[in-house]
Amino acid sequence: TVEIQRRVSRPIVVFGLALNARLHAGVPGSQTTTVTVMKNGVATAVLVALPDGTTTIAFTANVSVSFAEGDLLGMRIVSTGTLAATDVQATVKQY
Repeated sequence: TVEIQRRVSRPIVVFGLALNARLHAGVPGSQTTTVTVMKNGVATAVLVALPDGTTTIAFTANVSVSFAEGDLLGMRIVSTGTLAATDVQATVKQY
C-alpha cells in the first residue's frame, strides 16, 4: 500500500480519476491494483481498479467529492498479492 497526500489550498470538487499503469508481465489476472481518492485520510467513492492482464488505462466518473480549504487530498494505491503494477500514473479530475 502506498499513500500520498497534500493540503487543498482552495475549495475544489473531485469528479473523476484517470489511471494509467504499467503492469508486470506474467502476473495472474486475479490480482488487482486499485487507486482510491482519500479525503482527510478516509477513502471516498472515487476509485479505479485495474485487473492485471486486462487493461492498463482506466477512468472513473459520475462520482464526486467536495474538498474545503485545508482538507487533505490523498491517493491510496493498493495491489493485491504480489505487487501488481509499476509506474502508476493517477490524475485527479477537479474543478
